Amino acid sequence: MGAANKRTLAQAMAEEIGNTLVGGTISNAILSTDCREYGFKVSCRDGKTRMVWVMSDEEGNDTGYLQITEHQEKKEG
Repeated sequence: MGAANKRTLAQAMAEEIGNTLVGGTISNAILSTDCREYGFKVSCRDGKTRMVWVMSDEEGNDTGYLQITEHQEKKEG
């Protein structure tokens, strides 16, 4: 793949945000169980709920990364 075809992390994140979060509704602020990470829950246009964690990077040691995961409801019983 040539250099012109390589996407930057910023381009990939912008595309994922556009495809999954735009048009959704932030429904709640969230905090990890150890209170070290924070983020928000989004009810998305596709009917799914996603958790968006504000991270420094994919490994958690630099600036500018959102980790977006689909929220799985816990079943009672």
